[in-house]
Amino acid sequence: MALNTPPPLDFQYEKGYEIPTKHKEAIRQLHWFGKVPICALMVRYKLGDTTIQKILGYPAPER
Repeated sequence: MALNTPPPLDFQYEKGYEIPTKHKEAIRQLHWFGKVPICALMVRYKLGDTTIQKILGYPAPER
């Protein structure tokens, strides 16, 4: 029986390009519901603190 593992991270951010909505929502959910600290999100997604704070500051997910 195989262990449940999360899918591989398919996030390849290039500076100057828009971050896909699915990744913005994942960052929001990991932080607010999963209690993942911002420093861990910075390492996982290779983004700066300002970018993470901006994503977390959105009033609602973009659609």
